[in-house]
Amino acid sequence: ERYPGIQVILREESTQRLTELAVAGETDLTLTTLPVGSPDLAWQPLLTEPILLALPPDHPLARNGGAAECAVPLAAVAREPFLLMKPGYGFRDLVLAACHAAGFSPNIAFESAQIETLQAMVAAGLGVTLVPQMAADRSLSPSTVFVRIAGEPLTRTLALAWRRDRALPRSAHAFLELASELWPF
Repeated sequence: ERYPGIQVILREESTQRLTELAVAGETDLTLTTLPVGSPDLAWQPLLTEPILLALPPDHPLARNGGAAECAVPLAAVAREPFLLMKPGYGFRDLVLAACHAAGFSPNIAFESAQIETLQAMVAAGLGVTLVPQMAADRSLSPSTVFVRIAGEPLTRTLALAWRRDRALPRSAHAFLELASELWPF
């Protein structure tokens, strides 16, 4: 509404591919997770959000139904089948790093390019995964149970990135200003 003459064209790709597009100058702005995958890109953080453990509804660790006081050590699901994003997605790297920090390598049972697919598979009892809080879908039936991860808070930070040596168009500057208003980091 504020900028009626600006047309936003969205591209949905893996984190790796979005980084490549930004470095090549094929996008003005790229929504990505930190750390940004190229020194050729400048970036502005938008928001930091918690990462949750997604469990099947009948999982023994889901007993409290994701109650606010419920927190599960990530190592407690070390032997579970893990459902992960495909290679090239920054969130996959975050999950793998968290598992390694918890002392295990996950048993990867399935990979997808869609977090929604992974959540549906968790709800069906096919494994566990980690999910950014804003993507946690509680509308599935049976419902996936989301619990906090015990210990050091696990988070991700979303950022807008652009080619460092290229002047941004006025429309991209306007988008960055609006993003700063909506998500004052």
